[in-house]
Amino acid sequence: MPLNEQLVPVSFHLRNFNKYLKLDLQASQRGNLTLIGENAVGKTTLANCFFPMLIDGSIATPSFNAAKGTDRLDKAARNSAQDARNFDSMLLGWGPDAMKVRTGYSYIHFKSARRQAITGIGATRTTGNPSKPTWWFLIVNSDPQAALDVITTDHDGKCLDKSAFKQANAALGDQLQIFDTAAAYRDQVATVVYGFDGGQALSKLASAYRLLASPILTAGNAKFTPIIEALKNAQEGIDPQTIRRIADSQREVNYTNGLLERLGRVYKRLIKIRKDIFWGNLNFLDSQALTNYADTQQRLTKAQTTLDEAHREIEACDQQLVTIQASLKTASLQVDALREQQAVQKLIKTQRAQLQQTIASLNQRLATYQAQLQQLDDAKQQLADCVAKIEEIDHQRNGLKTSELSPLRAKLDQYSATLPELREVMTALELVDLTAQLQRYVRHQKGYQKQYQSLVDQINQGSQDVQIVGKMKGRMDQAIDQHAQGPLSGRLRDNLHQDNHQIHDDGASEMDQRIKQIIAQRDQLLTTHPDLKVILANESLLGDLEALQKQLQQIVTQLAAYDQDEQQVHQQQTAVKAQIDRLQALMEPAFDPAAIKRDITTSQQQLDELVIDPQLDQKVAQAVTHQQSYERTTRELETRKSKNQGKLDSAKVEVEDYQERLDDLTVRITQNLKVLQPYVPADEALDDVEDVLAFVHQNRSIVKDNAYTDLVDKISKGIHRNGDDGVDHNAIDTVFEERGHGAEASQMRQQRSTRDHEMIVVAFDINHAIALIMTDQEHVTKKLA
Repeated sequence: MPLNEQLVPVSFHLRNFNKYLKLDLQASQRGNLTLIGENAVGKTTLANCFFPMLIDGSIATPSFNAAKGTDRLDKAARNSAQDARNFDSMLLGWGPDAMKVRTGYSYIHFKSARRQAITGIGATRTTGNPSKPTWWFLIVNSDPQAALDVITTDHDGKCLDKSAFKQANAALGDQLQIFDTAAAYRDQVATVVYGFDGGQALSKLASAYRLLASPILTAGNAKFTPIIEALKNAQEGIDPQTIRRIADSQREVNYTNGLLERLGRVYKRLIKIRKDIFWGNLNFLDSQALTNYADTQQRLTKAQTTLDEAHREIEACDQQLVTIQASLKTASLQVDALREQQAVQKLIKTQRAQLQQTIASLNQRLATYQAQLQQLDDAKQQLADCVAKIEEIDHQRNGLKTSELSPLRAKLDQYSATLPELREVMTALELVDLTAQLQRYVRHQKGYQKQYQSLVDQINQGSQDVQIVGKMKGRMDQAIDQHAQGPLSGRLRDNLHQDNHQIHDDGASEMDQRIKQIIAQRDQLLTTHPDLKVILANESLLGDLEALQKQLQQIVTQLAAYDQDEQQVHQQQTAVKAQIDRLQALMEPAFDPAAIKRDITTSQQQLDELVIDPQLDQKVAQAVTHQQSYERTTRELETRKSKNQGKLDSAKVEVEDYQERLDDLTVRITQNLKVLQPYVPADEALDDVEDVLAFVHQNRSIVKDNAYTDLVDKISKGIHRNGDDGVDHNAIDTVFEERGHGAEASQMRQQRSTRDHEMIVVAFDINHAIALIMTDQEHVTKKLA
């Protein structure tokens, strides 16, 4: 792109600064950058990230806030606690998203036709830490086409601190300069970049820029003295003779520019007159004729469409009526034929019903006979099964008696040889009685055994008690001798000994008598139950008898089950015999299955010969439906044809009427177009009505805004003076006379406007007047050049 002779910004950059992690803004080819956006979206805040901080390097609070006045603007900028914005908040941000620790960069890239430069600042801020490292840098390269860039972040996007920044950009060599103070940076930038003698002039210029950027100038009471002073200091003085020579030349230029400006105003006013006349009359033409023309044309088209549709509908109805009537005749013949078939098929259905009933009856008899035969065979098989079950039960019963009962009775007989009481039990004739008596015998013997053992235990305990009494008597004698000593206790001691012997001997005698009674009970128990003595002598004998008793009980239970099963089988056998008798009584005598099957076959053959169409009724219904549908369609077509004939007659009248109206409007619009032709824009061709309609449609809003009534008001108020139309016609006359166009001015003074075909137009040739003014503009422009 073409470069300027002076350094201009070409790009603006932020790294981890303010609300931006990374921001690169490209300026225009002339170094201009415009921020556009709604209020309070951050335009001023973003601008403050670059200006005026990077002009003179000041990070004081006033650099980020609007100027309050011009009186002390040339004084050194100071921080103020009253200002909300400062460098720390610009770097860290504010609100809930503010950073606690951050390192960021802000820099601008400049270019000119001779060189390029980068000015910037880096800083680290930590909330609550008084240490605030800040460094400024300047990069200047004499080749404007060389690639120039500065490294401010590592590979992860994290901003570099001051030492890392120096190391990362060491390849720039002498091109890079880093400063620790804003004053040092300002002095270097003022001389190297801006061309000032020192940093003070740059500071004043930065203050002037700050004031120009402040909204205080809109109040109208700001003093410009500091701005002028700053601008004077920013450039060298000018020679007074040079100023006078330039002033004379400038006066002539100003006069020529004034004349050119007046010619331009006249040209614009003539163009506006032509434009107002064109659009105002077009508005009138649209409201009076074009709208009516379009509406009439639309109605004519609609009427012609209705006429064509009615023609097509009538022709279609005639064609459909021919087809429908032929189909209706065919459907009527088909309905008659199908109804004749229905009468014949009704007789066939009666015959088929009789044959079906006969076949069903024969099949029922045959099925009943076969079912009875099957039931009879099943009953006989059940009877045979019952006999087999009875034989099986007898076999099992005999086997149980032989294999288990006989050996068990033999063992009991063997035991009864030595047990008299058991021998009496074995005399029972019935097996059930034997089982019950044997169970009682075992239970009683257990009781006798427990009773015997209890008596023996009592005898043993009594013998021990007698021995204890004897020992007590001896210990009592010793106690008496021990406690009854002395000459006066001799007789007492003897009496005590005598009483001791008497008491213990009587007790022992009484206890011995009790033991004898228990021994007598024991002997009586053995005498009464002689089997107890044998059982006591053989400890396992009673257990063996109990086991035999339980086995005998199981055998008796099994034999009872066999008896019950046999009884149930006998009952089933009796029921089966009764069923056989009933079946034989119900069976049809002398029944011949083969003859029945032959009769069924013959009847089925006769039934197959009587064929019917099961869908005949459905066919008749469908044929009747079709016939009715054709009749209904015929009526609908005739009705539709009548309606469309009425539409056709009405549409013919409307087409003739609308066509006549359209012709009249066409003549009227064409006449108006001829009058309006001189005012038509040069790039438009409005030759016929269709062109005008299309043009008005494309420029509907402009035509609507230029009301015809406004143009009428302008004419009625007079256009010889600067009226409501905004055109100073006296100024136009003056310019015409000054430029030697007296004839045109005289013509303009005669009659300003006239009406032709209800339109308002200017009487003189306005296009010729415009051409004259354009010629004068070209002459003056050449002279000015």
